[in-house]
Amino acid sequence: MRGLWRSASLEEYRKNEPAWRVLLDMDKLGREEGESWVWKGADCLPPQARRCLVNISRGGKDAYEVREFDVVTATFTAHGFRLPEAKHRLAWIDEESLLIGTDFGPGSLTLSGYPRVLKSWRRGEPLDGAPIVFEGKDSDVAIEPLSFFRREGALVLISRSVTYFEREFHRVLPGGKVRRLALPLDLDIEDWFEGKLLVRLLKDWTIGGKTFKAGTLAAAPDDAFEEADLAGRVETVYEPGPRASLAGAWAVRSALYLLTRETVVSRLWAARREKSGWTLTPVPLPADGTVSMAAGDSFRDELFASYESFLVPSSLHLLAAPGAEPELLKRLPARFDASGLESAQFEAVSADGTKVPYFLVSRKGIPKDGSTPVLLYGYGGFQIVYGPAYLQVPGKTWLEKGGAYALANIRGGGEFGPAWQQAALKENRPRAFEDFIAV
Repeated sequence: MRGLWRSASLEEYRKNEPAWRVLLDMDKLGREEGESWVWKGADCLPPQARRCLVNISRGGKDAYEVREFDVVTATFTAHGFRLPEAKHRLAWIDEESLLIGTDFGPGSLTLSGYPRVLKSWRRGEPLDGAPIVFEGKDSDVAIEPLSFFRREGALVLISRSVTYFEREFHRVLPGGKVRRLALPLDLDIEDWFEGKLLVRLLKDWTIGGKTFKAGTLAAAPDDAFEEADLAGRVETVYEPGPRASLAGAWAVRSALYLLTRETVVSRLWAARREKSGWTLTPVPLPADGTVSMAAGDSFRDELFASYESFLVPSSLHLLAAPGAEPELLKRLPARFDASGLESAQFEAVSADGTKVPYFLVSRKGIPKDGSTPVLLYGYGGFQIVYGPAYLQVPGKTWLEKGGAYALANIRGGGEFGPAWQQAALKENRPRAFEDFIAV
């Protein structure tokens, strides 16, 4: 992605024509340096978010350069952190130091080509002399640092990916000591809130005589280094039903937002921790499409959420505080004529009797006689979910001309949690094809 990295105040952004402040012009940078620079994101240190690690790559490839950027002066920081092209993994420790994994030379990468070694790098010091904090195995997928910042402090973790879906998590303690957390391999960490790690379980987890089902979002203590530290201290935040799944969690200053899918359609919830347990309050956004958590800040209460459906272009909403009515900020223009079109959800029965959901977008009242040409799409892999998304190109080139579009939510994806993905792995891979054929 090229173009502009720019900013505006919330008050300015509400206007039809905001006065933008350009931070970085990627096209201009490419011309000045004679490179085809592509934007790969930025990681800004909370709470001021003045110091940012900007990632740029040549032509958009996986390997990228890292340069420290000052948002106030809109310039790259003189003598700041800078890394040459590689498949880096890095995170802020504080304003003066990073936890970094990169290509340090022979033996520093896994067999998959990702960092195996993590170092603690202080500003102004040579990277070669930085102390090693953690080392994985050659057979690991990757070693990656994670950092969380809140009013109550900072948490720095290390993720060791033993396989694509199995991870060890280690906590970096003051002074640089590293201790492994007593968590199972089959989970992902979604966020950190009120001293709890919010973990999404990929398999059932039994601890202290209690079993947490796969797909559950649980809150586990961030200081549990032994299994005994977990007994009675793990809480269920959200347990999905058989046709539901967790899509994500995002902690702001005083609340936690959860994004779930009920039969593939998105729902957004504000979660609070009460004495009796966690309570979920629905956020009033349309319930027939896809909701995404776009941006939030752990030092503020605002959350930005987007919504779109097959026929409605993406819109951005502001939730000023938990419980507040969403404020519509922006909506993208329509790219095709959706009048006379409708979307509906159905189920097909696969070869083994499993009900497979699918969406159909078409003209209203089309004859059910096979005379309408249908473009059918499906994916079914890596727990990736394809839900309702604005059909910008198919809408103009296909739907307007009388065709229909169908989206099959076949096994192998994450529509109904880990079990839906695991049902089409290895020798069961034909299930994904049978689902697609059934639709």
